[in-house]
Amino acid sequence: MLFRSLCGGRTWRCGTNVDNKRPANGMVVLRGVTGVIEIMAKRSIAELTIYPIKACGGIPVTATMLERRGLRDDRRLMIVTIDGQFVTQREHPRLALVQPQLENARISLTAPGMSPIAFDVVVTGERPGDRHEVEVWGDRCVGIDQGREVGEWFSRYLHLPCRLVDRKS
Repeated sequence: MLFRSLCGGRTWRCGTNVDNKRPANGMVVLRGVTGVIEIMAKRSIAELTIYPIKACGGIPVTATMLERRGLRDDRRLMIVTIDGQFVTQREHPRLALVQPQLENARISLTAPGMSPIAFDVVVTGERPGDRHEVEVWGDRCVGIDQGREVGEWFSRYLHLPCRLVDRKS
């Protein structure tokens, strides 16, 4: 099969990849005088959900930005125990019922049996005690505490002393 390039009218021959293997996942390999070009087949995203707080409910979005650590605002915040270990939904399945709403840097939370709470995300550890060393799957990082009020909210909901931290830093 031949493919005529829109750039310069070159003719390319469809074939195998560099290792003479058939391409996978709908990829087409085009060989020409200037080398090998791989073109991905058209794909589309049917649904996109971000999870502002790791282990809690998600928010459907129609668009987002891709940042160095992944999708903007996705799993940026996480719940940690007092000793800095992150809290998972496997250990506390009720976290799936915590529903966040995100508007700019403000998050509102609802959960069964709890009064709603809203807070502004703290991104700079300007106050003493704001930075905590936390651990996620064996990796240590610094988390910025999101305040006593939201920490107590999660502690009451989970019946576990904990804090909410921003791990973006």
